[in-house]
Amino acid sequence: MNKKLLVIIGHPDDAEITCFGTIMKYYAAGWSCKLIMASNGNQGTSLDVDRLGECKAVYSAHDIDVTCLNLPDGYVPYNIETITAVRNEIEKFQPHTIITHYPDTGGTEHQDHATIGKAVINSILRIPHRVTQVLLAQPLFSELSDFRPNYFVNIDEWYEEKIEALKKYETQCQKYYMGENFTAFRAYLPIASCTDSKFEAFQLYSYIDQ
Repeated sequence: MNKKLLVIIGHPDDAEITCFGTIMKYYAAGWSCKLIMASNGNQGTSLDVDRLGECKAVYSAHDIDVTCLNLPDGYVPYNIETITAVRNEIEKFQPHTIITHYPDTGGTEHQDHATIGKAVINSILRIPHRVTQVLLAQPLFSELSDFRPNYFVNIDEWYEEKIEALKKYETQCQKYYMGENFTAFRAYLPIASCTDSKFEAFQLYSYIDQ
């Protein structure tokens, strides 16, 4: 049976920042991968450029579906409509593994990220399909949150591709967290004292051994 990875995130560029190398690792292993964004992220730029289009360009060379729920950027509500939209996508795709945002409760994470993380957790507890694994991605300001990474994915093979993927976001290039220095810092941070390899960090929310 073909295994499936579903990435549910807030905006274009969130996946590239948090888990691009992991997506590529699963994709290279033969998994079917799909990326769902809550919103198109257009509140995050003053330029007349389609951020969703930038995201699709990142994956254009790969057979990875990129879709958007078209929820309001910056105002994604945690309510039954959002939960239902997320749950419907999970039930339709029936993934083995889900990557989503860490549902930060302290206010350090973007409000849309926290909402989507909670909506995913709410959904997987209420559907008949068993999701084998849920990975909560490292927040942007993880050192200020209660995020506790316990699952690390080596992305050495895909690190340079990750850097190039981030460069495709011309509307966001002025933001420090899109730069190579910040990306390198995060890639070394999880186990910096142990190895020179590069990683993406997650908090394993659930795992079902099948």
